[in-house]
Amino acid sequence: MIERIGIGWHVGVPSGWGTYGVNLCLQLARRGIEPAILLADVRVNLTESQAAVLGPALAEHPKWNALVREDQPRVDFPFLHALGNDLATSGLTAKVKGRPDIALVFFENANISKDTLAQAERFALIVTGSTWNADVLRRHGFNRVANCLQGVDLDLFTPGPRTGRFRGRFAIFSGGKLEYRKGQDLVVAAFKKFYERHRDALLVTAWHNPWPQVAKGLAVSPHVTGVPGVDKAGRLDVARWLRENGLPPTAFFDI
Repeated sequence: MIERIGIGWHVGVPSGWGTYGVNLCLQLARRGIEPAILLADVRVNLTESQAAVLGPALAEHPKWNALVREDQPRVDFPFLHALGNDLATSGLTAKVKGRPDIALVFFENANISKDTLAQAERFALIVTGSTWNADVLRRHGFNRVANCLQGVDLDLFTPGPRTGRFRGRFAIFSGGKLEYRKGQDLVVAAFKKFYERHRDALLVTAWHNPWPQVAKGLAVSPHVTGVPGVDKAGRLDVARWLRENGLPPTAFFDI
């Protein structure tokens, strides 16, 4: 039985990878497998129950973190590497050698160079975050692929008592930081058509982005007009952008 698995990216930072790392570590620990956390945000925000589960692993973090300063770091357990577009590895932990090395990948385009594909041969397995990622890798000739979709933490996301906040409205929620790759332009276009037929509909958005400049990529979309600006506080002005795209203030609620 595997007793320990190394985690090769920042766990707990306010990003998708950081959140993914926290939940992966939780699930490993609950199954009796110790996550060896090399990189962690000291401000990692955990619930009381999560802290109880991950406390031992976070206490061991300084020991494992010392590996990143070694010239040829090696561990005698499986080590997970984070990959992005073109199968790019994380700089701080790319040199760590596990037994074996396994990669987790979330990429956004199908362009994979021959050089990086050859470098990916070091991995015994690449775990993908979507069936599309898995299909692209196989089309490029890499067949040691396992697809593993992310789940839902039912301790956090579970039905609760109705608040009556949107009473009488058909509320449609859309979350995720505002940027072209997340498809909010499609949500806006689709909701406009839906709202024309169903005036009780309400678009509830949680689209704020700590990197507002990323939202400028929406300029290439044929489905929306313009890109959102920023307000006096430096936050994306989602409400104004939705109004400029033809939605009346009564049609949406921006969180």
